[in-house]
Amino acid sequence: MDRLAPSSSPNVRINAILLQEQIGVRDLARKGAGALEAQRFFLGVAAEVQRSFRRGPKSFKFYGLILLKTAELDLLVHQDHSLGVAWVHAKDLGDPLLYAQIAGRRADVARRINRSYRHCIRLVSYATQVPYRGFLVRALLRIAQPVGILLLRLRREGMAQQVKEFSSAALGICQLCAEMAAEINSENEVAMAAHTALAIDLDTESAAGKWARDVIAGLSDENIRRDAEAFVAKAELRRKGEHFEGDIATTPKQVFESLAEAYGIDLTEDTAASRAVRVGIADFDPSRILRDCESLQVEPGGTGLPGVWLGLWSAGSKTLRCARHGHAMGGFELDVIYSGVEGRPFLPGFKSEFCVSCPDAKPRPGDWKWSPEDRKVAESRRAEHPTGRDRE
Repeated sequence: MDRLAPSSSPNVRINAILLQEQIGVRDLARKGAGALEAQRFFLGVAAEVQRSFRRGPKSFKFYGLILLKTAELDLLVHQDHSLGVAWVHAKDLGDPLLYAQIAGRRADVARRINRSYRHCIRLVSYATQVPYRGFLVRALLRIAQPVGILLLRLRREGMAQQVKEFSSAALGICQLCAEMAAEINSENEVAMAAHTALAIDLDTESAAGKWARDVIAGLSDENIRRDAEAFVAKAELRRKGEHFEGDIATTPKQVFESLAEAYGIDLTEDTAASRAVRVGIADFDPSRILRDCESLQVEPGGTGLPGVWLGLWSAGSKTLRCARHGHAMGGFELDVIYSGVEGRPFLPGFKSEFCVSCPDAKPRPGDWKWSPEDRKVAESRRAEHPTGRDRE
């Protein structure tokens, strides 16, 4: 993140940092970044605010503290979500030791969430007593935002009492922020408080849902009210499965990165496990290779523990095969198997060995996408034709 000169006014500096945050969020969405990368980015933003205002003014220092503690809570909530997915997966694998390890980590993260959330609530309490509290509305609303994700898990597991406690406290933050925003005549931020409440519970009969809709109906600015009503309508349609331009889709890359995080595999490190998972994620969709010819197929080979834990078939050896002529070449990374090793002509790839001079090459359509079903078809063909050719 670019740093501004200390001589810049506090308002200029905070607005510039938050603008850079918005740009960074769009960049992360564009490249399909995983949750862990996004949460680390938000922690970096909070650290930059704290660094910029370590000598004051007091209001900006407090703003930075709220951002930091909120980013920490957000990271813990996403870890909880990832561990929940891994917990179900470990249970399905039938590995009692792995299941117990994930359950233990879940319990630890749950305790840390409770501790972090209580800390955030204390910050909210302090914020009500300062003269510049209207300035803190947007920062305080960030405390309630990750609660919506946490509530999904709590509801799914039938933890009614915890759902009630977390949702009640989060709604209280939204209501307080709406009051603060009204004090400074900012209907935009009143609407933001209502939007955040809908993330807690969208149902029309819930306390959060009723309050948010009442607040939106009472907005005096016609444009803000219309935009807020459109936000509610889109939220209701999304819950029914509809998607809109600009929505961030969940990709296999994000899912596997979250699972890797839950299993304690740090993809930023250079370990055997992290390398296997990174290669597996890159090769999970081999469309970029298989589009070159309709006879190309990829078959999985041996998969180590990381691949088993994550259900990532491509995190291991694999074979690229020509179904028409029976040519085959195996390895670990699909790009190396196909194209060879750059700068090492004595290690040619499948393409230069078999495809360049092949008179039968027939590319698939440019928009063709591989699916897991194609892997099953390839395995079935291999069983039917042991020589690797469809035409014996």
